[in-house]
Amino acid sequence: MAFKNFFEQGIDFKTYLAQGSEDEALAVLKAADALTGQFTQSLIMRIASLEQGANILIAGETWCPDCQLNITAISAMAELHPKINISIISRDFAQENLLDKLDITEVKIPLVVVLDQYYQPKGLFIEQPTKVKESQDAALQSAYDNGELLTQTIEEVLDIIAR
Repeated sequence: MAFKNFFEQGIDFKTYLAQGSEDEALAVLKAADALTGQFTQSLIMRIASLEQGANILIAGETWCPDCQLNITAISAMAELHPKINISIISRDFAQENLLDKLDITEVKIPLVVVLDQYYQPKGLFIEQPTKVKESQDAALQSAYDNGELLTQTIEEVLDIIAR
């Protein structure tokens, strides 16, 4: 099955959010509120100035704190550019269908597959921004957990789109 077919089987952000519990929805709203204050004019301009679009396939679950943060950030980015589309699939679906296609051994969520306009993979964002994953700094991890680094996610995904 091609990535386009996987993308078409996914759901949009609102449908994804509706599948979660009230507490999960509140965590997403908290992340969205945190993100509002983080958007700088330069980041908004960077998103708006993208010439090419992207189709972003995301494996995620509403119960996952990393998904609550990062899928919210990616969805907000997509709302700012008409050529960025997202589709969300379950972790189980990704585990069954994407491992060999992405040359990974397990699905860690969110698994974000940035696809070009022809649904060909350009790159991956997995779980957390690289800066957070590679750091042993408790303050940085706490800032991430509190939704204070959501633009890091957006910047990494934009870097993949721009490749």
